[in-house]
Amino acid sequence: MRNIVYTLGLVALGLFSCENGVDDQVLAEETNTKVTVDSERGIMALALEVSKSVRHKEVRDFIKKKATDQVDGDYDLLLAEAKGNLVDFGDTRTSFEQVLAGNEGALGRSALNTDNSVLSELLEARPLLTLSAPLMGEDYFGEDFYDGEVVPWVVVVPEDFDENTYQTLYGVDEDGNKIEVSVNEPPTHPVLVLTDNERIHAVAHGVAERSLGIRNSGKRVFSNDKYDYVLNENVEFRNAFSVREKGFDRDHNRAYDRLARATFVSKEALRKAESWVLGKPEMRVIVIYEKNPSGNARLESLEKVIDGGWVKYNKAGRRELVMNDLDLEIVPWDKASFGEYMKYFWYEFDGGEDVSYSVSLAAKVAYGPAEGSGKIDVTLKAKDDPCGESLVHYSTPTTGEGMRFNTGIIKFWLNQ
Repeated sequence: MRNIVYTLGLVALGLFSCENGVDDQVLAEETNTKVTVDSERGIMALALEVSKSVRHKEVRDFIKKKATDQVDGDYDLLLAEAKGNLVDFGDTRTSFEQVLAGNEGALGRSALNTDNSVLSELLEARPLLTLSAPLMGEDYFGEDFYDGEVVPWVVVVPEDFDENTYQTLYGVDEDGNKIEVSVNEPPTHPVLVLTDNERIHAVAHGVAERSLGIRNSGKRVFSNDKYDYVLNENVEFRNAFSVREKGFDRDHNRAYDRLARATFVSKEALRKAESWVLGKPEMRVIVIYEKNPSGNARLESLEKVIDGGWVKYNKAGRRELVMNDLDLEIVPWDKASFGEYMKYFWYEFDGGEDVSYSVSLAAKVAYGPAEGSGKIDVTLKAKDDPCGESLVHYSTPTTGEGMRFNTGIIKFWLNQ
């Protein structure tokens, strides 16, 4: 893990143990003491800075305004962008980074030397560092988070976080005291979460987006002297398809099949796919099809990245998930070219190292006859969560709302 050097002044930061073994230790007690720490301990120092700053309503209002822009579909502040934005204290306006570092007199803290501030140094190692106000279910909902006078806690998500292995995360309250929260159950107190953004890529200047898995040009949300920050939104792998007329709905309609709507079957299913601390799930669907079934048959796939805004709660009662219109193009399905069956394989993206995952296109496929025929290996990441699959037949209705499918975790509708 990359080491970071930063300067602390007139403040003692007591950092505490995490699951990855960070020891209790006072980092600095003297003015301008140089301290070398890894980014895990550095982000704990940043959490303490944030927790002290959000005591002030002006800072909470700033975070709320930035978060409700939902640039990436979640209630997130990309810190590389937010650090230069101004916080309005009435008589003065000060950059968010300087507020965190203690340079705003209204905060009642001694000024720190920000030549090598905690935030700027952390962003060198973790350019996607994000402050998030996660959607937590029935009791708290993004934009309502800061209504009232409750000061949120600040929770840290480690770089190696895996929701399948971590049970507890740590952070600080408004007084700088250590707190811990369950990964599986949202706390009853509002929190902010320091984590790395899962939907945005930091693309170094001169690096091709395609090399990072962005197949079509993504939406640029921010640029600085080092990176373009690109939102990987509705990205897809596309192939050329032909259309022929025959006898079912798809025979009489030259339109694309469309992924019309989708939702989780329950809030419990949503949380199995993504812990509350990471906000909305980053869903993707891979469509497996048979290319040229009557000739040199082979299995191929295309992938869709689902827009981050698709998961919502009913704000009135906050007890039900809202059905979300997606209206994403898939393919114009020509049976002669692509066979009678396609499989929709859903997963939630969490990152990690590449792993191979085998998906079977069961049913009457001509692909073979070699051993393992009817299967295709797709590339996922080690932390990704498979969310079930559904087999779709060419003859299924596509008019109106279309046919509903249910993987056990996701239910979705296909039409034309």
